[in-house]
Amino acid sequence: MIANPPPGASVPPILPPRDGYLFLDKSKFAGSFAADVDPKSAAFMAVSQVPWGAEALGGQITEPAWKTKPSGTCSLPTIG
Repeated sequence: MIANPPPGASVPPILPPRDGYLFLDKSKFAGSFAADVDPKSAAFMAVSQVPWGAEALGGQITEPAWKTKPSGTCSLPTIG
């Protein structure tokens, strides 16, 4: 999906892998991931990003976690 996006689709500003890790282009970070955040906070987010392994892009999900792992439930009160 990232390699061949549909026409007009936004694409995350992923830089080429460096030592097996991926980063987002700091100069384009705010526009892509923090457009509604104040500039100072967006700048901090851009420089403090944690790299992610390039191998993650090739991973395959064989069993969705939501099918086997318990999760909390939310109960809302009935009004009326």
